[in-house]
Amino acid sequence: MINMMDLVKIERGVLTSQQCDYLIREYENHREKACQESSFNAQTKRIEASSFRAVSLQPQTTAFDLLHTATTSMIEIWIEHLERQGRFNTALLRRCLRFSHDYRILKYQKGERIHPHTDWDFFTLGSCSFMLNDDYTGGEFVYFNREVPIVLKKGDAIIWPADCFWVHEVKAVEEGVRYSSNSFIGYLPEPYKEEISPLIEPTAEQLASSLSYLHKPCASSGGKQ
Repeated sequence: MINMMDLVKIERGVLTSQQCDYLIREYENHREKACQESSFNAQTKRIEASSFRAVSLQPQTTAFDLLHTATTSMIEIWIEHLERQGRFNTALLRRCLRFSHDYRILKYQKGERIHPHTDWDFFTLGSCSFMLNDDYTGGEFVYFNREVPIVLKKGDAIIWPADCFWVHEVKAVEEGVRYSSNSFIGYLPEPYKEEISPLIEPTAEQLASSLSYLHKPCASSGGKQ
């Protein structure tokens, strides 16, 4: 019988210790550009700001290229992991995992965390994270409202499906500082997503002509999740 965690791939030592240290320095060298992020809290059902801060890497830089290469490798490792199970339409998945939306380095200081959330949107199919250090306490990565803890060491990577079922969070750091990197993976480049996303929402006229098909309890919930 399938276990949901069969859909996740953890790969040890994807980044070297030196590469991790370089990415941490890259964050600190650009910390004035760090910003908070907001997402839909799966428990409170509200958009909430996370307490960690993130620095986005710029294309055609060493740090960007490092994470892009590592993420490409993780996509291939993930596809092979799924193919070996003989359960999934990996050919279609491979076609759809074309672009990362952003490469960010995330810094969690003492007390900082991210609430339970998912990485899903209309075009995102996967999420990939790299652990850049492990000399801290707390800050555990957990799935499904803390039912499934994941142990990641410096240089390890994890990739998983980004849909509404994959609720995950990072618990508050107790001591030290936690550094990681993440990107979301999907079919379309981010600028094009931003351009066409408003076109997905139906106009009043389009909605009126389709009311017979509308699932009213779902429609009333509202908001991007």
